[in-house]
Amino acid sequence: MKRINTLVALILTAAVAGLSAQDVTESQQVSEVTDHWSPYEYPTVFPPGAKVYIIVSGDTLWDIAESTYNNPLIWPQIYAANSYIGNPHWIYPGDPLVMPDLAIAEAGRIIEPIPEETTPSEEEQPVEEAEAEEQAIPTPSEEVPLGERGVFAIEPRPSREFGTVATDMDLYCSSVVFSSIPETDFWVAGTEESDQVEATQYDIVYLNQGRDRISAGDQFVALLKVGQILNPHTDIRVGYAYQEVGILEVIIAAEKHSVAEIIHACDGLAPGAILLPYTPRPNPVARVRQTMLTPEQYQPLEDKLRDNPVGTIVYANNQGQEISATEIVNIDLGSSDELKIGDRCLVFSERGMRRTHDDYKSASKSVNENAIVRRVLGEIIILRVLEHTAAAKVTYNVDFINIGDRVVAVEPLTAKEASQTR
Repeated sequence: MKRINTLVALILTAAVAGLSAQDVTESQQVSEVTDHWSPYEYPTVFPPGAKVYIIVSGDTLWDIAESTYNNPLIWPQIYAANSYIGNPHWIYPGDPLVMPDLAIAEAGRIIEPIPEETTPSEEEQPVEEAEAEEQAIPTPSEEVPLGERGVFAIEPRPSREFGTVATDMDLYCSSVVFSSIPETDFWVAGTEESDQVEATQYDIVYLNQGRDRISAGDQFVALLKVGQILNPHTDIRVGYAYQEVGILEVIIAAEKHSVAEIIHACDGLAPGAILLPYTPRPNPVARVRQTMLTPEQYQPLEDKLRDNPVGTIVYANNQGQEISATEIVNIDLGSSDELKIGDRCLVFSERGMRRTHDDYKSASKSVNENAIVRRVLGEIIILRVLEHTAAAKVTYNVDFINIGDRVVAVEPLTAKEASQTR
């Protein structure tokens, strides 16, 4: 049993887990974290000045962020501030949430903080310290470390111009092209049912390593090998494609095997899937394009091709069919090309055109040279970067995109642009 500690002076007569979201007002204060069942080791003691919200039935971090900060995209900051939560998609009534100190758009669900006389007010804060904090704000393509978690410092409100790029499915259920076969001796050795071909959400699977290599609570991404990937223009091997099929959490580590639950399923998970350590992935911010007029589609690209990395789409989640917006593609550019998460790339096609008609060959010495006509087909935003490859999401397209189409990196969204949406 958890020891119940006093949080503030007043005591609510109603059970905390039974409060509706509207019942917790700015003037009410919760005196204690009521003892309740939870799979997490929830805290019962909080630092002075902490703002604490008690989860009620039906809550999600998305809804709490929307009603508290008037911005549902802030939910990763709430998740990051409460490290005891194992899975942000599973929160439990009665558990406390320490609410990060962010701009609050509307009151009503924040418990009044415990007075803290030793904390200086914003007016008393030294100017040099405030200026240093302002200068330390990273660009949207930089991950902000928070313990073992990471979120972006800039999360704009949804608007017609800006927004976060990816969904959970995009971030954790995508294809990835490794330059070589990953070196790992962790894999899924079997399913709970002997005749089960594939496991899915909440199913139990068995892992091939025991407690000397794995501990309860460890999380892994499961991947199935697709095959070797060649550059469609040169037939040179780019690497090996793998499809992410789910996230597993170890619940029991035995002597020679482990038992894990599928906490996030992408597709059927079959025995033999390799396992790589799970780490949260940042979600970049991008400008939402509304249209691309014909002159812009045929814009000259020579300067961009000369000054920026140029690559090729070598694989896609849809197994080679025509590609359109919201789909994930893999390209043969990576960190070795100075590519970063959040970078924007134009996708374009190339077509050779003869400069002159055969009847006029004598008109010029260059009559046999071909002209290259390039057409911009759409845009992609980089979600994941390896040394020589990257995964990206198609955010906009004016025509179908195909494997073999070219990409050129251009300028990403700047911190100043993103901050204007807050």
